[in-house]
Amino acid sequence: METQGWRTSMEDFMILQKIKGFNGDIDNLFAIFDGHGGYLVSLFCKVVFADVLAWNMKEELEQKSKDEMKNIDEAEIIKKSLMKTM
Repeated sequence: METQGWRTSMEDFMILQKIKGFNGDIDNLFAIFDGHGGYLVSLFCKVVFADVLAWNMKEELEQKSKDEMKNIDEAEIIKKSLMKTM
């Protein structure tokens, strides 16, 4: 369902996609990008967000030592990666 209010076109974009998570598991990525004042920024975010998030997660994991990898906190890695991505 879409609503666009007084605008003549939809300015929002979303992501609904499967991504490779930790340990090779498949996770789902859901995101909505609100296009306040224009569609270009929300479109850009739709196009690059998943790749930038994956890059940041990989970078976070590479900073961990082998001992740290045994007790990895996936939620903390995801949180840090999301903060870098945004």
